[in-house]
Amino acid sequence: MFKAEQPLYVRVKELLCERIVSGIYPLNSFLPSERKLEQELGVSRVSVREALRNLQRQEIIEKNTGKRSIIRKMPLMKSRNIGFVTPVRRESQLEVYRMFFDSLFLLCNQAGHNLFYIDISDRPTDFLQTLHYDALFIAGACDRNVFLKKMISAETVVISLDDLDQPLADITICADNYDCGRKAATVLTDSGCAHVAFIGVRGTYGAYPPNRLRLEGFIDYLRAAGQPFADDRRLDLVWPVEQQGFNAQIARFLRRHPLTDGFFACNDGLAIRTLKALGDLGIKIPDTIAVVGLDGLEMGLYTIPALTTVAQPIHQIITAAFAKIGQGKPLLRKAGKLKIAPTVIIRESTRPLFQEGS
Repeated sequence: MFKAEQPLYVRVKELLCERIVSGIYPLNSFLPSERKLEQELGVSRVSVREALRNLQRQEIIEKNTGKRSIIRKMPLMKSRNIGFVTPVRRESQLEVYRMFFDSLFLLCNQAGHNLFYIDISDRPTDFLQTLHYDALFIAGACDRNVFLKKMISAETVVISLDDLDQPLADITICADNYDCGRKAATVLTDSGCAHVAFIGVRGTYGAYPPNRLRLEGFIDYLRAAGQPFADDRRLDLVWPVEQQGFNAQIARFLRRHPLTDGFFACNDGLAIRTLKALGDLGIKIPDTIAVVGLDGLEMGLYTIPALTTVAQPIHQIITAAFAKIGQGKPLLRKAGKLKIAPTVIIRESTRPLFQEGS
């Protein structure tokens, strides 16, 4: 079973460490007995005992005379395990994070890493908590989650994919949400809209800073372009709500602001429901009101009309984040945040952009 380059007990110890790191022997569980290890590995009792003594000196196991050894600490070695962590349940956000996960899966597959999807909106399984991870990619607000903290060892690199203040993260790599708002405003003004509004969710601007940054970028661009933006042009929806209630909120807003000719929704999920509401109200899109979303969800291709969106640079974010896995945590913490510019996908929910001289 073993090659002869190293002393046999060293190779037994390394194999046991690999099994601990991979989760075959979880933390706080018992190792197999010395006799069972001797039989399974085809080595002498002397080699097994010396390997266990080495693990005990490193405080990886706790061994008592006459009793099986208990695993107390994760060995310091690369596991090739990557965790993708999210607490999100809202359908539109889950779709965004699925795109992040799919992009990360391709890179992990090419590099030979194991990728685990970890939903911490519910209690994770003991198996997931006792694995060692080389890196955790966090999507969403997870900073106070006690289960997540149990997954993080001193060597685990933690990367946040959202522009949040995550105390657990070593580095944040995300979309430039302020620029997302600016680009949405650019699309609407360049397509001739003069009375635009912002659609967000009530109570999220403090709890979810990306929405606040999107709003700030949107307002700043409009004001620079000579379109003053009053607070009453912001539609803060009560959420969650069925489509009928959503339609009623849109209708009330339009009665107060009948000149509205453009909406920027802070995510594609809201934008798609806005398209449905306007259609139900008999309002032509984009002739009467144009709509821009944010995220770049694939489902925006199949709405009627197809949704214009500011797309998060998901592949670029994941590629940049994946390249950071091998770097030291102190170096990553010095880097702070890396923000990547979004791209605009023009579809039928906005009017054709004005051309110079038109």
